[in-house]
Amino acid sequence: MARGTWLFDRGIAKRVLDADLNAFIKAYWPEDKRDRFIAFCDGEARPNTPHPYVVYEKIGRPVLEGHSTGSLAGQTQEYQSLAISYRCHAKSTETQSAKAVAAEVAERIAEVFGPDAEPLEICPDYNYQTINQGDWHVREGDDECVWVLHYEYLIDGSNPSTKTVFD
Repeated sequence: MARGTWLFDRGIAKRVLDADLNAFIKAYWPEDKRDRFIAFCDGEARPNTPHPYVVYEKIGRPVLEGHSTGSLAGQTQEYQSLAISYRCHAKSTETQSAKAVAAEVAERIAEVFGPDAEPLEICPDYNYQTINQGDWHVREGDDECVWVLHYEYLIDGSNPSTKTVFD
């Protein structure tokens, strides 16, 4: 199978479904908007997407971290990393500030994708460690806030039938 960073997209999509993240986020939305928009987006959200919503993006390309020889003859392991940011966009509600809503969504994203979560399924490779590269919030206007979570995913491409993680 040809490999690429789309394996992360598949792993993220599976995790979003398994954790029911769309339903968690859409619980903040008016009923009439819940079937018209996606709450967890790749790269960008559609115009007029209700708040809150999450956009994730891969930052740059995978970085080769090192090599080692495996226990099987001829097996070479390659270790790579890929940085991904999750941006939690929120607006103030009648009862909560934008920052409070963004923080609630960010906390849930951290539970699902952060260092304490199960490794992402990016078969045939293995996400063996997730490193928290920090999180922060940015005020965007009077009633909007974005909370950013930035993680680095370390990948072991030790599948003996392949040489590199992302050929």
